[in-house]
Amino acid sequence: MKKTIIAFFALMLLAMPLAMAQSGGTIGDAIKEGVSKAIKKGIELAENRLLGLKNKINNNPKISDATKTALSETIDIVVAGLAEFTAKAEAATTLEELRQIKQETIQYLKDNKYAIKENLKTAAAEIGTQTKEKAEELKTMVDQTIKVLKVTCQKEISTITKIEGELGQLDTEINLLTQAINAKDPAAIKQEVKKINNISTQLVQDAKYLQQACIAK
Repeated sequence: MKKTIIAFFALMLLAMPLAMAQSGGTIGDAIKEGVSKAIKKGIELAENRLLGLKNKINNNPKISDATKTALSETIDIVVAGLAEFTAKAEAATTLEELRQIKQETIQYLKDNKYAIKENLKTAAAEIGTQTKEKAEELKTMVDQTIKVLKVTCQKEISTITKIEGELGQLDTEINLLTQAINAKDPAAIKQEVKKINNISTQLVQDAKYLQQACIAK
């Protein structure tokens, strides 16, 4: 779970007009409504971000059904728990009750962050693995083509040299992606996947051009 979910929720609660509560400890209806609304707003944001994350993962074809199910179940449990805190906020009548609800909700999100984070690491590793496999297939295919055309199509030697350089870059990024996958580092995986996709796109374009140019000789 991203830290921004917890941070935003805490900020929303700190901004609540608790100082306006009556000194006797019982809050008036108007103030109670404002405080409850602030709590529910923070919880609603957390719920929306979690459900958005769930949809994003479930719509990604590179992630296994098992990982999707595990993450979805974890998020559903967390969201159900947040709903209980919303109900508590609506029923609260004192400043102390609201303070307790605030602390319990923040702690609840922190306690469940690890489970969601681990599922996200697994999802990132699966995306990285599929990207790596496809990149290796592309590298092998282009490399084989280059070895032939380097002998039979000398007129395009500059393009061949360019492609060889791209193959070297691709090999480097594949190795870095492998390290990121082994380390279960989502940020590094995302970065390497992006680099590999960019290199692969350019490599495919150059390989197609080379084949067409050599055929037309």
